[in-house]
Amino acid sequence: MKKPLLTLLAATMLATGISHAQNPVKRYGVSYSGSTYTPLTGATDLGFTGNWDDTTSANITFPFPFKYQNTTVNTFAINNTGSIYLNGVESDYTYLGQIGGINLPYEGRGRGKVKYATTDTTGNRIFKIEFSNVSWANDINGTDTFNFQVWMYEQNHAIEYRAGYSNVANTMFATTAAEVLYEGKEPIACALLGNPGDSIGTNFQQQFIHAAQYKFISSEFTDTAVLLSEMSFDNPEFDMAALDAVIYGYYPTNGSVIRFVPLNPNSIAKIDFDMASIYPNPSKNGQFRMQLKEAPKAGATLTVCDMTGKVVLQQAINQATTHIDLAGYANGHYFGKIMNGGRIGSFKLIKE
Repeated sequence: MKKPLLTLLAATMLATGISHAQNPVKRYGVSYSGSTYTPLTGATDLGFTGNWDDTTSANITFPFPFKYQNTTVNTFAINNTGSIYLNGVESDYTYLGQIGGINLPYEGRGRGKVKYATTDTTGNRIFKIEFSNVSWANDINGTDTFNFQVWMYEQNHAIEYRAGYSNVANTMFATTAAEVLYEGKEPIACALLGNPGDSIGTNFQQQFIHAAQYKFISSEFTDTAVLLSEMSFDNPEFDMAALDAVIYGYYPTNGSVIRFVPLNPNSIAKIDFDMASIYPNPSKNGQFRMQLKEAPKAGATLTVCDMTGKVVLQQAINQATTHIDLAGYANGHYFGKIMNGGRIGSFKLIKE
């Protein structure tokens, strides 16, 4: 059974625990700014009816060439949580779509609408989805109202979440995992759902949430990426850090713009040989991700050398997925070697 939103992910954590141990490779650069919120005009009404509980639209043809994770998007579908599913692909674990929007369980309450429109001219078009005057599903007063939009850009494949008017008190929303677990507050996610490689995937063990976070007290905006498997039923350790890392905080203020821009819009290149896949390559920040094609055996090691043969990194391989960090080293070419159970594999890394 899929888990709706972060609330049930939090319940999973409380019951079974997580370990916040790995950092997936971020596919997008994230920034925060402000702008005047303008409601859509002349937009198509999606026609959500009833109480919207677990409601997803039919697949609709995307209006122009757009790529997500370097994969061409042909269709989209919209969920009542604010999520957008691409090419008919849904995660096998959570209702968070590939494009998560400002993620909450929303309802119409007879006044809310979900609409979409395409603006501007060919080559510079923007596809916009709006949740207009919608209610929070947990509204007990019948007066909650939210407005937000998701923009997708033809030119550079950027994605923006734009917040409009809302009237729910900040105290209703969680800023930490502890407030979710022990005070029953609602967590908000402003995130993308990603996975390695140039594809839109559903593999729970590889998927991650790349989430924006705003600390309202310190006015600090950050982003982080957390593997979904860190919220697994199989992990006996309990650590709330992963959920802390993907909670946005209070509902974004009117005019907030959270922008995701592909770090490498043309390709997510990778090394792929019989022992492992390693990506991205080249890497602009020196961060690489290595996925072994068989489980690491006792004594498995990774060694990375520079062009002179000097060892710059040597570490044990204890998991099938390993993070290679060359951020502290100069740009250039490096040589890597994997030793696993008597097998040896060599590869080249490029830091730009």
